Amino acid sequence: SEMDFEQWKGLHTLQLERIPEIYWEALFTKLCTETFDAGDHFIMTPSSQGWRVRVCREEGLKADDSNSVFLVDHSWTYLPDKCYEQLSTIPGLVHRMANLMDLIERPTTPPVESHDQSHPRRSESSEINGIEGSDDEEYEDEEEEEVNPDTPHTSREEEEESRPPSPPSEDMILQVINTMWRFNDSYSVSNVPVPVWYILEEFGSRIPHSPDPTVAMVPFFHILTQLSYSILWPLRDLNFGDDLSRNRVPTSADTDLEKACYSLPWSPSEYLSLSDPLWAELESISPPPMPERCGEQLPDNIPMAPPTPALPYKVYSDVDLVRKNLNHDKFKLVSSIQEADILWMFGHFKDFSSLTPNQFINQFPSENVITCKDLMASVARRATSGSPDSTPKWLPETFNLFYELPRFVHKFKSLESNCHDNT
Repeated sequence: SEMDFEQWKGLHTLQLERIPEIYWEALFTKLCTETFDAGDHFIMTPSSQGWRVRVCREEGLKADDSNSVFLVDHSWTYLPDKCYEQLSTIPGLVHRMANLMDLIERPTTPPVESHDQSHPRRSESSEINGIEGSDDEEYEDEEEEEVNPDTPHTSREEEEESRPPSPPSEDMILQVINTMWRFNDSYSVSNVPVPVWYILEEFGSRIPHSPDPTVAMVPFFHILTQLSYSILWPLRDLNFGDDLSRNRVPTSADTDLEKACYSLPWSPSEYLSLSDPLWAELESISPPPMPERCGEQLPDNIPMAPPTPALPYKVYSDVDLVRKNLNHDKFKLVSSIQEADILWMFGHFKDFSSLTPNQFINQFPSENVITCKDLMASVARRATSGSPDSTPKWLPETFNLFYELPRFVHKFKSLESNCHDNT
C-alpha cells in the first residue's frame, strides 16, 4: 500500500528539520513521483566568468509558494578510495566530469540527464558500495547556448555519427581529481564508516558559492526508494533573470576568518593573503577540546584470569564480513550479545559493565584516544607538556580541520610564500 504524507514525514523527521515546513508536502509528492521540474523555473547560460544559473519564469519565484522546492540529481556518488578506479573504468565518466568542471578547452554545454521513467536510477546502496559510481549514462557533448535543467539534448555531431568514446587519458583523470574538490559535497550513512562523496548534476554544480545566497540546498536520502537527491529552495523572492547562488560554508563556522577559510575553494587565488587583517582572529580561535570517555561504563571489578569458554566459541558480531566468513568449526555465530563468548564489534562499544567475566570483546575502554587520529594527536600533545598547543618531536605537525582549519590554512600559505612544497 502507498504511504501517506504523515507516515512519510515520520520516516524522514530528522532530515526534514533542515527544510522549511512549508515545502514538506510538495517535496513528498515530488520525491514519490520523481518529479524534476527545475527546468520550468531555471536556465543555465555560459558567461565570460563561467556559468550563470538564472530564474527563467517571467513571474519569478516566490519563497512563500509551497511548490518552490526542487529535486537536484547527483551525477556521481563514490567513496574516496574508489575515485580513481571509477574514473578509469566507467565509460564517459571522465568526459562528463571534465566538461562539468570546465576542463575541456572547446566550450561545451553539457546535457542534463532526462528524469523520465524510462531511465531508472541505480539504488543508492549500490553506489555507496562502489560497484558502479556514475549515476548517469554515458556523456556526450552539446553546443546549445542555453540549457534547460530537465530537458535531454542531442548534439548535431551525435545525430551525424555515433562512435564510442576514447579511453580517458591519465592526465585528464588527474585533472578531474585535482579539480573535483570545488564541486564535491558529502553526507554520512549509518552503515558506512566514512562520508559518502557526491557531485551534483550539471545544473546543481553550476550554482556558484556566495556569502549572500539566493537559494539553499541540502542532501536528502529518500528511504522509500533508497535514493539520494539534493533539495533546493529559494531563500527569498526571486525575479525573472535573477541569479542563483548557494552558501557552501558550513553553519559550524562562527568567525569571519573561519568563513573565509571555508570559502577558499571558490575564491580567487589572491583571496585571504597573509597580510589580510582577518588573520588577527587566529589567536582567539580555541584549540581542539580534550578527548572524552564518551559515556563509557566500566565494571567495578575485572577478573585477572577469566575462565576460558568451552568450544565451540560462540561469537556475536555486527560486522557483515565476519558473519559471512566465520565458518571454522571452533566458532559458532549467535544472534544476541548475552549468549556470546566473543563480541567482535564495529561500532564503539560503551557498556563494558554489562559484560560477564567469561566474555571477550575486540575493544578496550577509551581506545578511541589511540584509534582516532585527532584524539591520539591531542593526547600526545597533552602528555608531552600538558598544553594542547604543544607538539612532541616524534609527532608530525597535525591539524584537526574541524576545529583548526584557519591554523592549517595559515601554515599552508606561510610555507607556500617561502616556496616550500606543500604536497
